[in-house]
Amino acid sequence: MAVFEVIGTLIRPPFIKLRVWPFRKIRRRIRKSAATGVGKVKMVAQCATLLLTVPYVLGWWTTSSDWLDYVVWGIVILSAASVASRLRLHKDVDESVDSFTGVFNHVNGIVGIIGGNGNAKSTTNGRKP
Repeated sequence: MAVFEVIGTLIRPPFIKLRVWPFRKIRRRIRKSAATGVGKVKMVAQCATLLLTVPYVLGWWTTSSDWLDYVVWGIVILSAASVASRLRLHKDVDESVDSFTGVFNHVNGIVGIIGGNGNAKSTTNGRKP
């Protein structure tokens, strides 16, 4: 997970604005710079997983934690998809990534409406109220 988080961080501004070797090449391959739906779902899953592991660490739960392995592998897959959704890799790979991450695209609309950034439909038909 940490590898994908580091890569995901390095393909965002201000890093891609650097004019040194690896970042010049990366900048040419950036498809999306805004937050993606799959990245938001990944972040929520990461936070929930961290919160759920605290009781195990403190010894409050003594049941099996096998399910946690599946959750972590799911987060690794979401992390890879999040990074791949931002980069232009190859036409076929990009189409596959888009079909996988397309399921998460409605998350951006929901977060926009909740956050109040104007993604909700206006009832004033473009006029100021």
